[in-house]
Amino acid sequence: MLALWADGKFAESRELGRRVLPSALDQGETMSLAATVEFLSWVACAEQDHEHAAILLGGSTALWRQVGTTLWGVRALTNLRTETENALMLRLGAERFTQVYAHGTKLEVSELVNIACGHGQRTASSPPPDVVNGSALGPLTPREREVADLIVEGLTNRQITERLVTSKRTADTHVEHILTKLGVTSRVQVAGLVDRPKPAEDRAALDA
Repeated sequence: MLALWADGKFAESRELGRRVLPSALDQGETMSLAATVEFLSWVACAEQDHEHAAILLGGSTALWRQVGTTLWGVRALTNLRTETENALMLRLGAERFTQVYAHGTKLEVSELVNIACGHGQRTASSPPPDVVNGSALGPLTPREREVADLIVEGLTNRQITERLVTSKRTADTHVEHILTKLGVTSRVQVAGLVDRPKPAEDRAALDA
Protein backbone atom coordinates (compact mmCIF):
# COMPACT_ATOMS: atom_id res chain seq x y z
CA MET A 1 0.00 0.00 0.00
CA LEU A 2 2.78 2.43 0.93
CA ALA A 3 4.66 1.56 -2.26
CA LEU A 4 1.58 2.28 -4.36
CA TRP A 5 1.14 5.64 -2.61
CA ALA A 6 4.79 6.53 -3.16
CA ASP A 7 4.40 5.62 -6.84
CA GLY A 8 1.44 7.99 -7.18
CA LYS A 9 -1.07 5.17 -7.61
CA PHE A 10 -3.48 6.63 -5.09
CA ALA A 11 -6.65 4.83 -6.18
CA GLU A 12 -4.93 1.44 -6.05
CA SER A 13 -3.40 2.24 -2.67
CA ARG A 14 -6.77 3.31 -1.29
CA GLU A 15 -8.56 0.21 -2.53
CA LEU A 16 -5.91 -2.08 -1.08
CA GLY A 17 -6.15 -0.34 2.30
CA ARG A 18 -9.92 -0.61 2.32
CA ARG A 19 -9.71 -4.33 1.63
CA VAL A 20 -7.31 -4.83 4.53
CA LEU A 21 -9.16 -2.86 7.21
CA PRO A 22 -12.23 -5.08 7.83
CA SER A 23 -10.18 -8.21 8.44
CA ALA A 24 -7.71 -6.30 10.63
CA LEU A 25 -10.65 -5.03 12.69
CA ASP A 26 -12.16 -8.52 13.02
CA GLN A 27 -8.82 -9.94 14.17
CA GLY A 28 -8.03 -7.07 16.51
CA GLU A 29 -4.75 -6.25 14.77
CA THR A 30 -4.21 -2.77 16.18
CA MET A 31 -0.86 -2.22 14.50
CA SER A 32 -2.25 -3.14 11.09
CA LEU A 33 -5.23 -0.86 11.68
CA ALA A 34 -2.98 2.02 12.72
CA ALA A 35 -0.70 1.69 9.71
CA THR A 36 -3.51 1.25 7.20
CA VAL A 37 -5.55 4.19 8.49
CA GLU A 38 -2.36 6.27 8.54
CA PHE A 39 -1.54 5.50 4.92
CA LEU A 40 -5.14 6.09 3.86
CA SER A 41 -4.79 9.54 5.41
CA TRP A 42 -1.75 10.19 3.22
CA VAL A 43 -3.70 9.04 0.18
CA ALA A 44 -6.62 11.33 1.02
CA CYS A 45 -4.24 14.25 1.49
CA ALA A 46 -2.62 13.56 -1.89
CA GLU A 47 -6.07 13.56 -3.47
CA GLN A 48 -6.93 16.91 -1.84
CA ASP A 49 -9.56 15.34 0.41
CA HIS A 50 -8.20 17.32 3.34
CA GLU A 51 -10.83 16.99 6.06
CA HIS A 52 -11.13 13.26 5.46
CA ALA A 53 -7.35 13.00 5.67
CA ALA A 54 -7.28 14.94 8.95
CA ILE A 55 -9.91 12.70 10.52
CA LEU A 56 -7.96 9.60 9.51
CA LEU A 57 -4.69 11.06 10.76
CA GLY A 58 -6.29 11.72 14.13
CA GLY A 59 -7.74 8.23 14.20
CA SER A 60 -4.41 6.64 13.38
CA THR A 61 -2.80 8.63 16.20
CA ALA A 62 -5.21 7.11 18.73
CA LEU A 63 -4.39 3.64 17.39
CA TRP A 64 -0.63 4.25 17.47
CA ARG A 65 -0.98 5.25 21.13
CA GLN A 66 -2.35 1.77 21.81
CA VAL A 67 0.58 0.24 19.95
CA GLY A 68 3.04 2.34 21.96
CA THR A 69 4.97 3.80 19.05
CA THR A 70 4.16 5.80 15.92
CA LEU A 71 5.14 4.28 12.57
CA TRP A 72 7.50 1.92 14.40
CA GLY A 73 9.78 4.83 15.21
CA VAL A 74 11.09 4.90 11.61
CA ARG A 75 12.38 8.43 11.03
CA ALA A 76 11.69 8.47 7.28
CA LEU A 77 8.06 7.51 7.85
CA THR A 78 7.72 9.95 10.73
CA ASN A 79 9.00 12.71 8.46
CA LEU A 80 6.37 11.80 5.86
CA ARG A 81 3.71 11.96 8.57
CA THR A 82 4.93 15.41 9.58
CA GLU A 83 4.81 16.56 5.96
CA THR A 84 1.21 15.33 5.69
CA GLU A 85 0.26 17.06 8.93
CA ASN A 86 1.84 20.32 7.81
CA ALA A 87 0.10 20.15 4.43
CA LEU A 88 -3.27 19.59 6.08
CA MET A 89 -2.72 22.39 8.55
CA LEU A 90 -1.82 24.72 5.68
CA ARG A 91 -4.89 23.79 3.67
CA LEU A 92 -7.43 23.72 6.51
CA GLY A 93 -5.88 26.30 8.81
CA ALA A 94 -4.47 25.40 12.21
CA GLU A 95 -7.77 25.77 14.06
CA ARG A 96 -9.93 23.72 11.70
CA PHE A 97 -7.24 21.08 11.29
CA THR A 98 -7.00 20.68 15.06
CA GLN A 99 -10.80 20.40 15.39
CA VAL A 100 -11.11 17.74 12.70
CA TYR A 101 -7.99 15.88 13.84
CA ALA A 102 -9.27 15.81 17.44
CA HIS A 103 -12.61 14.47 16.16
CA GLY A 104 -10.72 11.59 14.58
CA THR A 105 -8.90 10.72 17.81
CA LYS A 106 -12.22 10.28 19.62
CA LEU A 107 -13.88 7.91 17.14
CA GLU A 108 -14.63 4.31 18.08
CA VAL A 109 -12.41 1.97 16.08
CA SER A 110 -15.35 0.46 14.21
CA GLU A 111 -16.60 3.92 13.24
CA LEU A 112 -13.11 4.98 12.17
CA VAL A 113 -12.79 1.90 9.96
CA ASN A 114 -16.22 2.58 8.48
CA ILE A 115 -15.18 6.14 7.59
CA ALA A 116 -11.80 5.01 6.27
CA CYS A 117 -13.56 2.53 4.02
CA GLY A 118 -15.60 5.33 2.47
CA HIS A 119 -18.81 4.85 4.42
CA GLY A 120 -20.52 7.05 6.97
CA GLN A 121 -19.68 10.69 7.61
CA ARG A 122 -16.35 11.49 5.98
CA THR A 123 -15.86 14.91 7.57
CA ALA A 124 -16.45 16.59 10.92
CA SER A 125 -19.62 18.53 10.08
CA SER A 126 -19.27 20.92 13.01
CA PRO A 127 -16.66 21.86 15.61
CA PRO A 128 -16.75 20.13 19.02
CA PRO A 129 -19.24 21.67 21.52
CA ASP A 130 -16.52 23.48 23.49
CA VAL A 131 -15.38 25.26 20.33
CA VAL A 132 -18.95 26.19 19.39
CA ASN A 133 -19.37 27.77 22.81
CA GLY A 134 -16.32 29.94 22.23
CA SER A 135 -13.73 27.91 24.11
CA ALA A 136 -11.55 25.21 22.60
CA LEU A 137 -9.99 24.61 26.01
CA GLY A 138 -13.04 23.35 27.87
CA PRO A 139 -11.40 20.12 29.13
CA LEU A 140 -8.43 21.94 30.68
CA THR A 141 -8.01 22.99 34.28
CA PRO A 142 -7.19 26.67 34.99
CA ARG A 143 -3.54 25.75 35.53
CA GLU A 144 -3.43 23.81 32.26
CA ARG A 145 -4.94 26.78 30.44
CA GLU A 146 -2.17 28.93 31.87
CA VAL A 147 0.40 26.45 30.57
CA ALA A 148 -1.37 26.36 27.19
CA ASP A 149 -1.04 30.14 26.93
CA LEU A 150 2.69 29.82 27.57
CA ILE A 151 2.93 27.17 24.85
CA VAL A 152 1.37 29.70 22.47
CA GLU A 153 4.09 32.18 23.47
CA GLY A 154 6.60 29.61 22.26
CA LEU A 155 8.06 28.71 25.64
CA THR A 156 9.79 25.37 26.11
CA ASN A 157 8.93 23.14 29.05
CA ARG A 158 12.01 24.36 30.88
CA GLN A 159 11.03 27.98 30.29
CA ILE A 160 7.51 27.21 31.50
CA THR A 161 9.11 25.77 34.64
CA GLU A 162 10.94 29.04 35.25
CA ARG A 163 7.90 31.22 34.51
CA LEU A 164 5.59 29.28 36.83
CA VAL A 165 8.25 28.54 39.44
CA THR A 166 7.54 24.83 39.42
CA SER A 167 9.46 21.64 38.72
CA LYS A 168 10.39 20.47 35.22
CA ARG A 169 8.54 17.23 35.85
CA THR A 170 5.36 19.13 36.73
CA ALA A 171 5.61 21.22 33.56
CA ASP A 172 6.17 18.07 31.48
CA THR A 173 3.08 16.49 33.05
CA HIS A 174 0.93 19.57 32.38
CA VAL A 175 1.96 19.64 28.72
CA GLU A 176 1.31 15.92 28.33
CA HIS A 177 -2.16 16.28 29.86
CA ILE A 178 -2.95 19.24 27.60
CA LEU A 179 -2.05 17.27 24.46
CA THR A 180 -4.10 14.28 25.62
CA LYS A 181 -7.19 16.26 26.63
CA LEU A 182 -7.25 18.28 23.42
CA GLY A 183 -6.63 15.19 21.30
CA VAL A 184 -3.55 16.65 19.61
CA THR A 185 0.08 15.59 19.30
CA SER A 186 2.05 18.80 18.87
CA ARG A 187 2.48 22.21 20.44
CA VAL A 188 1.65 23.81 17.08
CA GLN A 189 -1.81 22.25 17.24
CA VAL A 190 -2.30 23.56 20.77
CA ALA A 191 -1.43 27.02 19.48
CA GLY A 192 -3.99 26.59 16.69
CA LEU A 193 -6.70 26.16 19.30
CA VAL A 194 -5.57 28.76 21.81
CA ASP A 195 -4.43 31.58 19.54
CA ARG A 196 -7.82 32.12 17.93
CA PRO A 197 -8.41 35.12 15.59
CA LYS A 198 -10.31 37.99 17.19
CA PRO A 199 -13.83 38.68 15.92
CA ALA A 200 -14.10 41.54 13.42
CA GLU A 201 -15.60 43.87 16.01
CA ASP A 202 -12.73 43.22 18.42
CA ARG A 203 -10.20 43.97 15.71
CA ALA A 204 -12.02 47.18 14.84
CA ALA A 205 -11.91 48.25 18.48
CA LEU A 206 -8.20 47.58 18.63
CA ASP A 207 -7.61 49.57 15.45
CA ALA A 208 -9.64 52.54 16.69
